Amino acid sequence: KLGYKMKDLRTYLKNRIPEGYTWQDYINGKLQLDHIIPRYLFDYQTINDTSFKKCWAMKNLRLLPARKNKLNYYTGVRNVKQEALC
Repeated sequence: KLGYKMKDLRTYLKNRIPEGYTWQDYINGKLQLDHIIPRYLFDYQTINDTSFKKCWAMKNLRLLPARKNKLNYYTGVRNVKQEALC
C-alpha cells in the first residue's frame, strides 16, 4: 500500500541514524520514528487515502532522539491549539 517494504524502510532509516547513535539505540527506545510533517496535520480515514500515503512516505520519516521527538510533538500540538484559538 505504501510503495515500500519494511526491509526498505529499515535500510532507509539505518542510513539516516543521527550522529552518535546506533540502530540498537532505536531498538532500545533512545531513538523514535518521527514524522517530519506531523501525523496530526494529515487527514485520513483509511490506509488507502492519499494523505495516509503522504504521511507514511519514507521521505517524511526519520529517527530522532526520543526526548527531542517528544518535545517537537508537544510544541507542535501547543502551537496548533493556539492557532485554533485565534
